[in-house]
Amino acid sequence: DDTFVTVSLLGKEKHIHMRVVASSLFAFRQQELRRKQHHHRHHHQHHAYERKRRRNRCAIASNIATKTTESPPLEYYEHTKIPSTEFTETCHGPEEYTSVLLHAMRMQWKHGFTHVPNGFRRVTHGFGEILAGMQPAAAERCVELLLRRGEAEDDDHDTSKTENKESVLDPFCGGGTVPVVAMTNGLIAYGTDVSPLALHVCGHRVWVPENVDEEETWLRERMKKIEAIVADEKDADENVNPLGSFASIAVAVEKAISVESEDDESNSSSSGNESNSNSIDSTTRKTALFFCLAEAERRHFVRQKRNKRKKRFGKRRATSNGSKSDRDDSYYSPLSFYQRCVDEYIFRVKDLHDAVGGAADVVIRKGDARFDDLVPKDKIGTVSGILTSPPYPGVYDYVSFARKQRSRFRVGSTAGNGSAITTTIEETESEKPPTSYYVDAKVPDSNELDENGNRAPWSDDFSSANEFGAKRELRKDPSAFNDKWTQSQTQWLKNAYKTLKPSGRMLVMIGDGANVDALKSTVVCAEQLGFTLLASCSLALLRTMESTGTVYNGARKEHLILFEKKLLSKSE
Repeated sequence: DDTFVTVSLLGKEKHIHMRVVASSLFAFRQQELRRKQHHHRHHHQHHAYERKRRRNRCAIASNIATKTTESPPLEYYEHTKIPSTEFTETCHGPEEYTSVLLHAMRMQWKHGFTHVPNGFRRVTHGFGEILAGMQPAAAERCVELLLRRGEAEDDDHDTSKTENKESVLDPFCGGGTVPVVAMTNGLIAYGTDVSPLALHVCGHRVWVPENVDEEETWLRERMKKIEAIVADEKDADENVNPLGSFASIAVAVEKAISVESEDDESNSSSSGNESNSNSIDSTTRKTALFFCLAEAERRHFVRQKRNKRKKRFGKRRATSNGSKSDRDDSYYSPLSFYQRCVDEYIFRVKDLHDAVGGAADVVIRKGDARFDDLVPKDKIGTVSGILTSPPYPGVYDYVSFARKQRSRFRVGSTAGNGSAITTTIEETESEKPPTSYYVDAKVPDSNELDENGNRAPWSDDFSSANEFGAKRELRKDPSAFNDKWTQSQTQWLKNAYKTLKPSGRMLVMIGDGANVDALKSTVVCAEQLGFTLLASCSLALLRTMESTGTVYNGARKEHLILFEKKLLSKSE
């Protein structure tokens, strides 16, 4: 008990009691033990998480293997008929309408717009990045209500006959969910949008080639050329990343397309301007390679973020040899991501080709829903139904997002964009491929300034004057936003009323924002123009406060509104 230890500290000898030394050693050991326990706890949590994922994958695989024809094929369909406690529901109108509206909105909120539920035919839905959209299953449910399917039997209704085909229009088509749903249901699909990015994504989702086998062969041959070009660059330069990069792949894609464009010109001149595929197909298949590249880069970025989040669980267990890590590096390399995206896109296009029977009646055109014609002039006043989701008031900046995506879109350099795939079509604006507005756009160089020191402006297609209800407009003048929003709503609803046939229906999915009651605003504007309100439903997410137990609205409300165009009498 009275033992002292002589310790030399900073050149001076000090006598320290043994009890102090023992307590310091004990504290050090306790700290080291806590550190090891913390490391092992996170290590076991990571392995428990991986075991749970493996069990879920095995369960899903066994369910698919043992699934028989007697089991319900559309579980998502029946599941979303049950009310949920996660959000509140409000309905107005007859039950025959509100039940369908609620069902569609539950699908929208349960699955989101990027996910396709199990049991629903995927085709090209969800391929390509877009800011917002409609759930494909919800859109199909809405189409059934628009065309009165299931309400009453009609012997004269036969969608197999071309002259009796019904049509569906989406004035804000975005990524093309509504046109694709209309196509797969045997309907004529019309879509318009003012955003070049939306036209780019929609144009690739609704693409049904005349000869799908020929397009598949062309794309796979280009992929072989791209792989060869990337491999040659690796051999020529030792500093090149052996796993490849998206920048090098973009250069290889442009080289492969440039060689093909020269071959096409020589073949067309020798064959008397005859071509194996039409001009829109030849342009779309070239832009499809860059479309898949952008999707591959997005997926690669998402995976990198997910791996960063997993680092908190500790390092992965080391294997006996380095084969697994090498295989993972090559499997998740940029070139492998790109190869898989091209393969997936080919499969989806072929699936869409089979779903529509090899041909589809679809017209996608650039236009402002407030001022431009939404359909060809000879089809105005004949559209069977309108299903759309206009911009929410003060929620998104679609033009800013399109500029950001176009700046990242790897086509050529900043100065000369897409020289290898610039469209040469000289027909009318309606016959121009919808993807060309996005691809042919020139990205201004941020280093180039004019005489006044301002940056070079974007083209008119990317002008913010083309959109309404933008968040940028709300920040610019909050006091005048509501009046501008109401004016824009009236303009596009008036244009839609002119396009719709008498007794035709219109479904609008819209959400609140910027202190604007979107339901009230839309209903007032539509009824002033001659629409009749049939029904509506609203959903809002709920959260419960743990301290007080009160319930509050945790997200903006979304509404689904059903209108009908009045059938005018002979006197009117």
